[in-house]
Amino acid sequence: MPSSAAAPDPKAAVPGPDQGASPFAASAVSAASAAPAASIPPSAPAPSVPAPAVAAHLPADAGDNPYATPAEPNPYATPAATSAPATAAPTTTDAHATGVRVRREVLGEEDRRDPGPEGFRAEYDDFVTRVAWGGTWARPGLDRRTRFLVTLTALTVGGHLEELARYLRAALRDGVTADEIKETFLHTALYCGLPAADAAFAVAGRIVAEESSRPGKPAPEA
Repeated sequence: MPSSAAAPDPKAAVPGPDQGASPFAASAVSAASAAPAASIPPSAPAPSVPAPAVAAHLPADAGDNPYATPAEPNPYATPAATSAPATAAPTTTDAHATGVRVRREVLGEEDRRDPGPEGFRAEYDDFVTRVAWGGTWARPGLDRRTRFLVTLTALTVGGHLEELARYLRAALRDGVTADEIKETFLHTALYCGLPAADAAFAVAGRIVAEESSRPGKPAPEA
């Protein structure tokens, strides 16, 4: 016997805009969700872009930015001065004491122009003692014999005949030979003029004769 219950209306399965929820309405399923889920591979990460090669000189505020514009080195920058190891400079007292000793060794004990605490030329004598005798004459770069010959040449060129006589005596007593003095004046004549050399030979001839006649002193070696 057929059931008296009426068959459900197919239209009632889909509710209209003015219908409430129908107990017979099937849940709406989108076509995409109704279809079996396809295996979609996970999205691959974006390929890494290598950082551009930059110079080592980056600006101070570049931080970790690999794309920062490198700072150009300044060709006019003054290089930082490297501090040299400190060396103790000789004191004025040491230079003066050295100068007194060297001057007496060169010119002899009769040269006693030690600057006193007073006097018009005291400061000048102190300057000469420290700079000339305690400085230049005390340097190790030239031996004393060479310094004598250079000094004789300079005094000849300058025409300082009185000083030339004093240094000629000192040179002969220090071991410079008369022949070395003669060769020095011959060389001086070539470069500094005949009149200067002629005057030097006149002074030297007299000093060599005086030193040869000194009591107890052998004749200067020729």
